[in-house]
Amino acid sequence: MSIVVIVLEIWMIIRMTMQIINYNLQSNFAHYFEKYYSNYLVLLASGVLMLFFAVRYIKGKTKDRAIGYIIKWVFTFVCIYFGIKISMNDYSKGEQILTFLTMELFSLCLLTWKPISALLISGTSYLYFYDRISQMVAVNTGEVGTTDATRINFFIMWLSTMMVCIANYNNTRAQAIKDENLEQINTYLSKISVEDKLTGIHNMVYFRNEAEKLLNYVTTDRDSIIFLFFDVENFKSYNEKYGFHAGNELLIKLAHMIDDAFKSLELSRNVQS
Repeated sequence: MSIVVIVLEIWMIIRMTMQIINYNLQSNFAHYFEKYYSNYLVLLASGVLMLFFAVRYIKGKTKDRAIGYIIKWVFTFVCIYFGIKISMNDYSKGEQILTFLTMELFSLCLLTWKPISALLISGTSYLYFYDRISQMVAVNTGEVGTTDATRINFFIMWLSTMMVCIANYNNTRAQAIKDENLEQINTYLSKISVEDKLTGIHNMVYFRNEAEKLLNYVTTDRDSIIFLFFDVENFKSYNEKYGFHAGNELLIKLAHMIDDAFKSLELSRNVQS
């Protein structure tokens, strides 16, 4: 989003400069700077700042989220301010207020995970903007204030913006829940692939993988390696006599005993039943 804003503002600055040159308006440059250039430069600077922080955060050069939140909020309010200022200039000339609507959508996208804040900020900015234009002279009527059609269209525009905000939040939240569930499933599958579900200690798959790694180490002295295998004799008869529940409890106790005895030897933390 910051890249889009930067490109747009650079284009707007170049476009405004070309118009001033083509129409020989250099003598009114101070007027255009106050009315247009200053707003373009403020939004451009905030976009560059946000992009700079985002790049550093992605590359791992900074982990200070507090600064990121501050930059995001500054960028949000600068976008709204820019939209109001430029659209008021456009409205006074009888043009559309698309800049205001665009900046509102930018702000709502930034506040996807804060729907209440997004609704409050958007609602407040709409009311403020409407109050400002209602005090201006309408080009189509020549009178101060807005027409019924303008008020209706403004309300519909605000309602549409709110619906976009809600829909964007719901879609993003649904995708986040889906990704979180998928991550939990992958974590669980990775865990059970190397861990015995009953006893909680590593299984034979883990043992074989780690044993192979150990044997392939250049520094490993194979003659000094000892692998221990434990077998519970007549375990089937124990299950038949006391039941599978008691058999499982016995395995768990044995697993804990072996685990306590070989805490520093990961390759020995295996039980074969």
